[in-house]
Amino acid sequence: MSAIRFRDFPRTVKLRLGIQFITGVTSAMIIPFLAVYFAERVGEVLTAIMFMTVIAAGVVGGLIGGAWADRVGRKRLMVIADLIVLISYLLIAIANSPWMDSPYITFILFIPNMFGIGLFGPASQAMIVDVSEPASRPHIYAALYWSKNLAVAAGGLTGGFLFADYRFFLFLAVSFATLLSFMVTILFIDETHQPTARHESNRQKNQSPPRTGLFTEYVTAVRDQRFMLYIMATMILLTLEQQLTNYIGVRLSQEMPGQALIPWIPFSPEVDGIRMLGILRTENTLLVVLGGLFVTAWLRRFRKSHLLFVGISLFTAGTMVIGMTNTSWLLLVSMFVLTMGELMYSPIKQTILADLAPAHARSTYIAMNHLAEYGAMMLAAACISLGSLISSAMMAILYLIGGVISIWAMGKISPGSSKGYTKSMA
Repeated sequence: MSAIRFRDFPRTVKLRLGIQFITGVTSAMIIPFLAVYFAERVGEVLTAIMFMTVIAAGVVGGLIGGAWADRVGRKRLMVIADLIVLISYLLIAIANSPWMDSPYITFILFIPNMFGIGLFGPASQAMIVDVSEPASRPHIYAALYWSKNLAVAAGGLTGGFLFADYRFFLFLAVSFATLLSFMVTILFIDETHQPTARHESNRQKNQSPPRTGLFTEYVTAVRDQRFMLYIMATMILLTLEQQLTNYIGVRLSQEMPGQALIPWIPFSPEVDGIRMLGILRTENTLLVVLGGLFVTAWLRRFRKSHLLFVGISLFTAGTMVIGMTNTSWLLLVSMFVLTMGELMYSPIKQTILADLAPAHARSTYIAMNHLAEYGAMMLAAACISLGSLISSAMMAILYLIGGVISIWAMGKISPGSSKGYTKSMA
């Protein structure tokens, strides 16, 4: 089957791609550096509590968004969510302006901000499914993936150099991007789901009411042992992945002395912990974007179970070294190793999720996978407090334990032992 070109995408998908890139760039200028910002102002322990509170708001928003996207329509929910995010970002900008500098007000405002972001996600993702055909979705999701990673690369590098001194302007930039998303959604994106038609269809099929059906499918998914092993492994791997913007980011900002990025190269730029954080995130993202071109070839040459094992091992090893060292060139090398591992295991992990989710409960399984992401965010935030109590070497040992558990769990449901996933619900 020939590749579907960008110009063949539905108009809604094209608009969402453009908006995602713009909002992604501006968000990446600030989000990765918030842990360092709060840790410097209020301490690591309080920062962890703040982060878990904000993430909990995102969880609530995601649950409400998932439940209501089919009831009130995608567009209406997206507009409401964008408005919440826009107002909160504008107020956050004021709280970090030349006239005010308050980390506590900033924290309070990030609660409705994350709630709005969580509210927006399910409706936005459902809209992409509404307007696309099954044959075109792999190409659309590939384009969305590239757009997201390119945005993170550009925004992460910019934020690494500007966040410390120009937070006010960066928050204004993300506010403008959210305003643009708000206006584009109102003026140019059509509603893709009519709630009344969906409810009528449910009645004709003698299905349970939406609310009852929702909770029934969640309970059924929790009872799926294979899927829960997947969720556990996913939560651990995502927790390790987010260490860079949580514990490791804080550690680098506090411990890493100023030094040449690559000491044996003349005129190598001087970096400190904050700038190194931005460089590492950009390196990771660029390698993912470029390396993704070769993933398909790798999967054809090797057994998926082997790639899964080796990939998680490399990813864990790279995370362990980054969690301990303050040497710039070693950080760069470790990020390369980490990213190669990520490229090896990530596509296989996504394939396993698609195999595990039965057709009649696919959206429920995907929604629970998103909840695992929020759970990982909370665990990663808790690691900031834990890291203030134990040494970086002990944190590295915890990373190793997490990697081993993930390999064990994925081994139970790896491609070599995953036949009949969809029958596991019977």
